[in-house]
Amino acid sequence: MWMQNSTSVQQIFLSTHSPDLLDQFTEGFRKGEVALFVCDLDAEESIHQVDPAKLELFFQNGYDLGDMYRVGEPRLGGWPF
Repeated sequence: MWMQNSTSVQQIFLSTHSPDLLDQFTEGFRKGEVALFVCDLDAEESIHQVDPAKLELFFQNGYDLGDMYRVGEPRLGGWPF
């Protein structure tokens, strides 16, 4: 994906509710090349960074980030249904 391979910028901030787009960042996230932040307006600290190590079991079972969002994984703030 061009956003991960761009050499013309240092940082890109992207906000999405698209699980299909999240899927594209799975490998970069696992390697530590992509940081993922989740907003939870009900929490005291409403924005937190997701730790790839805490999702490793999902990755080992073949899940991508978008898959976890689709099934409502709470650490990703995914779909509630």
